[in-house]
Amino acid sequence: MDEPAAAPAFRLAALRPPVALALSGGGARGAAQAGVAIELIAAGLRPDLIIGTSIGAWNGAWLAAHPDDVESLATWWLDAEVRRIFRGMWLGYAGALAWRRSAALSAGRVDHLLGRGLGDMTFEELPVRLVIGAADLLTADLVYFDSGPVAPAVRASSAIPTVLPPVALGDRLLVDGGILDNFGVHEAVRRGARSIILVDVSTYDLVQPPVGLGEIFDRSTVIAQVHQRRRSAAAAAGAGVPMHLIEASNGESPLDFQHAAAALEHGRAVARAWLAGEALPPLRPAPPAEERVRLLQRWRVLEEQLVARMSAMPLWRRVAQYGNGSDPAVPAADLEPIDPVGDAAG
Repeated sequence: MDEPAAAPAFRLAALRPPVALALSGGGARGAAQAGVAIELIAAGLRPDLIIGTSIGAWNGAWLAAHPDDVESLATWWLDAEVRRIFRGMWLGYAGALAWRRSAALSAGRVDHLLGRGLGDMTFEELPVRLVIGAADLLTADLVYFDSGPVAPAVRASSAIPTVLPPVALGDRLLVDGGILDNFGVHEAVRRGARSIILVDVSTYDLVQPPVGLGEIFDRSTVIAQVHQRRRSAAAAAGAGVPMHLIEASNGESPLDFQHAAAALEHGRAVARAWLAGEALPPLRPAPPAEERVRLLQRWRVLEEQLVARMSAMPLWRRVAQYGNGSDPAVPAADLEPIDPVGDAAG
């Protein structure tokens, strides 16, 4: 009965203080990140510093504010108001284009949630040291907050461009820090961390070509973050700081907050495996060369189907619906499905 407890103690005892817990962005995948963090702290992790970006800023602020009640973070993720946070986003884009607004959604829901969880708390009042990253649209600076009110900093760090409006603080116009650094590892090193646990929920298996505008945008973001993380790992290694990577993405859309319960359990399971010393299954960042050839062939077939569908439409309908010259969005049910890579690549 003693062995299961001994493994986590050994894993955590090997960390050299000061220990930084770095929490990446990843939208709704942050529920899995919350599951990881809850398990780590329950096992005895006491970070000296928490660095959060985007949804990692939400999780990090909650953990720093409630270090003795981390299970309450799981309760927050299951709240009905959280599940509704991006409701109406696609209709909101139409309104944003028509009225030249800066984002699809207003900040009202976000501000209300932050008020419920953090109130007027300041960084100086937090039981655990917290740092939150954001990006300045006016200067291109990467800005880290560690003083003053917490809620506005979290709001700024998670202002996803075009989804939520930028945040004006002082002389800065701020958006999601993940566009510049989604991980905070460089900042953890700069602030003196000697061990870093990075909980990343921004990447996932690249097992098939993306289809549709949303998938193309999401994949482009993931590619940028893969390279950011490589540079982060290199920076930590160059400074002689061990970086322990826990990948916990469950592959859900970063905008889909409806599956938080399953994501939380996934994150908990990943954390328990890491604490037990098990090797976490690596993400496959790219298919092998021969599989890429097959996928490109399938992609060309899909594109030909799209062109054929549009060509078959009456001219008046094409002009009415696609007057800007863009390709139509053909329903997925009308297209031949793309086989997943996993079956062929093993």
